Amino acid sequence: ISDPATHSVAEAMQRFSLPEYLDDYAATGVATKTCQIEEAPRVLVIQLMRFSYTATGHSLKLTKECSIPDRLCITKETLVPGHPSSSAGSGGVEYDLLATISHHGHSLQNGHYTASVKDHQTGDWFHCDDEDIRVQATATQASSRLTFTLSSTGKCD
Repeated sequence: ISDPATHSVAEAMQRFSLPEYLDDYAATGVATKTCQIEEAPRVLVIQLMRFSYTATGHSLKLTKECSIPDRLCITKETLVPGHPSSSAGSGGVEYDLLATISHHGHSLQNGHYTASVKDHQTGDWFHCDDEDIRVQATATQASSRLTFTLSSTGKCD
């Protein structure tokens, strides 16, 4: 999410599978590499890189907002060609948000973690802060780690 053009998890996942050009790799021609998902897992854990580095090597925590959807579609472009969900009639694989983990603090060297967890049966969200657990309206939006489960249909429309 360090790219200024990325403001959501969905945008980050689209950028995840874009070809990366390797300028100094090929002696002749152009070399590229891509990252794709070979097999869609039942549980998908995404860790957002909420830090960057300065020219001197110091780490900085990124505090920009990043929209987290209740449902995430992993498009067929992010899946390896030949994956059952990357066929022409499928839009990809769909996941439901289950939990988030958030870091509270101004640096990577210190801070505190909390979690937001969804009760799959009732749809209620719970905020967990050490021994303090309380109901909350939605998942925490300042998350660094997200857990999605395969949706009931498993397919994006």
